[in-house]
Amino acid sequence: MKSLKILITLAKVGRVLSKIVFIISLVGAILALLTIIALKSVGGELNPIGGNLHLTIVDVQDYSAETIYAYMGVAVLICAGEVFVARKAVKYFEHVLSEGTPFTTGLSTQLRDLGITNIAVSLGMVIVCSVALAAAKRFYPDLPDLRVENTGSISMGISMLVCSALCRYAAELREQGGTGTDALPSGDRKEKEDRRHGPEDQ
Repeated sequence: MKSLKILITLAKVGRVLSKIVFIISLVGAILALLTIIALKSVGGELNPIGGNLHLTIVDVQDYSAETIYAYMGVAVLICAGEVFVARKAVKYFEHVLSEGTPFTTGLSTQLRDLGITNIAVSLGMVIVCSVALAAAKRFYPDLPDLRVENTGSISMGISMLVCSALCRYAAELREQGGTGTDALPSGDRKEKEDRRHGPEDQ
């Protein structure tokens, strides 16, 4: 079936992209965390080239150390959430490839759970980061107003929920061994079968 081959190809692409997102997010979280640690260890200052050139964060980027902490803290949380979701996505696509089709009850449930996880993690990260930034703003009034948005991941999660419902419907038809008419009411099923056979078979 040509359509099934296309879906398998898309699953392979999805697995590769999910692995890339997983690696990039993991590296991003580590780098952001290391930046916080490095900035903390030097007291918010950079002293490169053996002390011959002494620059501060404010001198270089016009950002205070507290602002860098805020940015990097948000980056750590968001990247950690993306690592978690991407890992689940990799497992889903691997299961699709092992089954040879996405139209099974188990895989539709897994896709639904992935969509719910995507939405929950995205909303959770936005809420946590917003609350943390608001709290930091009280201690450091000079912090800029930072807005954290993740609507793209939420939209993707909703799309996964819709696709999971379609996959579950197809899985139920597949398990019944039907052609699609089994799920129709008896009158509509008879009418569809009559149209398929034509008047010569009657």
